[in-house]
Amino acid sequence: MASRPDSAPGFTLVELQVALLLVSLIAVLMIGALRVSTQTWDKVTAKQDIAEHRLLVANLLRKQLGNMRFFRVRLESGELISSFMGDGESLHFVAPYPSFRNDGTLYWWTLKTVWNEETQHYQLVMDYLPYLAGEMIYLDEEGAPYYDDPQQRDDREPLDLTVSRLVIADDLRLGDLAYYSRDSQGVEGWEEEWENSTQAPLVVQLRLTEVDADGSEFELPEMAIAPRFASQQLYAGEQL
Repeated sequence: MASRPDSAPGFTLVELQVALLLVSLIAVLMIGALRVSTQTWDKVTAKQDIAEHRLLVANLLRKQLGNMRFFRVRLESGELISSFMGDGESLHFVAPYPSFRNDGTLYWWTLKTVWNEETQHYQLVMDYLPYLAGEMIYLDEEGAPYYDDPQQRDDREPLDLTVSRLVIADDLRLGDLAYYSRDSQGVEGWEEEWENSTQAPLVVQLRLTEVDADGSEFELPEMAIAPRFASQQLYAGEQL
């Protein structure tokens, strides 16, 4: 008859507790590392999204301002001016719709910052209305162009003259606009305003500022845009 061993091979209770403790420690370390990796990935992704958003806004502004057309239009007073006007916080110009919906039709555009009362955030916007060649324009208190009452336009082209708005981005403020020019004597320099001029600026400089929910501001690099059609002074229509 075979003899029975005194004890079967295995782990003691102490050894089992030590093994479980080691496995728990390894699991805690792995979970911590995974959490740190996830947080790092989220931060990197958020920074990439912000950088891409900034690039998209900058490209849109560069293309839109680069495509400005320069006509000579007549004010209600009879004064003949360029179709480009601006100050330190906004500018008004004629250009086609942005490339994502561009059929060649020209519009008056007003690039500016507004405060949205509903969201309590700044918004960078472009207001627009159709550009009518040969039509006399009026300027409102902000210097934005508009036409006379469409109900008094008799049988002229019945276009919708209501101002529409294109929201470019939230939490962006436009400022530090400046205009580089060269006069008839060849003297060059920067101007803080561009109003009631018959000339076109050679370069438009602007700066965008990000404003977060806490009111903290972060200035983005300055943008300098040279309009492609600045050398083409066009006379618009029958009013001349």
